[in-house]
Amino acid sequence: MSGLIKAWSARRIGSERVCLIDPETRGRTRGGRSKKSPSPEEEAALIMARATEQAELLVAEAEQQADAVRLAAYEDGYEDGLRKLDEANAALEHELAELQQEADQQIAEFWRRIEPELLRLSVDIAGKIVHREIAANEDFVLSTVKAALYQLREREHLKLRLNPSDCETARQHKEDLIGAVEGIRSIEVIEDRRVDQGGCLIESPNGQLDGRIETQLKEVEKALLEASQDGSDEVAAESG
Repeated sequence: MSGLIKAWSARRIGSERVCLIDPETRGRTRGGRSKKSPSPEEEAALIMARATEQAELLVAEAEQQADAVRLAAYEDGYEDGLRKLDEANAALEHELAELQQEADQQIAEFWRRIEPELLRLSVDIAGKIVHREIAANEDFVLSTVKAALYQLREREHLKLRLNPSDCETARQHKEDLIGAVEGIRSIEVIEDRRVDQGGCLIESPNGQLDGRIETQLKEVEKALLEASQDGSDEVAAESG
């Protein structure tokens, strides 16, 4: 054991000289006097501590060299890295622009498909509001009839078809209806369940005028859908 330690008592590790202590000489002091020699366990612990210290120094030196190599590589490739970064940014911007364009097209297509349904829903809501007003105002039918009378050219003798719930009101105000528009001489009020409350059908020598509430709402819906379609066609033409 002592011979092995003596053989390795002085070695170079990297740029450092490592000196290990010979247990046979470590106990001697000046003048030849000796102290109590350490135990084998203590001696082994001392050797391991020195070896660990030297290993840590070698690892630190290797890390410094590696950092130097990385720095040199970074400096050499800096310009090339910037160029590649610019290329990557340009490609990313192009991809984002394409994604934005695709998203805009999908949104436009969504609204194009859903707009007719929204218009129909709006008309349906309006119809419910109108019917609620009609139910709350029994004279509503008089306004509907007067508005329809203005659209007639031949007004002398008329047949007024109304919902049964509106007939009594119309009969009570027949003279008012006759005097509302010039040229009317007589109006015959007829019950007709085909007519919804608040609406009317007017028969004249020239034909029939449909003033039913449902008919008017359908006309509004048709006009809105046509306007919406015309707008979509214009947008498509501008995009193309």
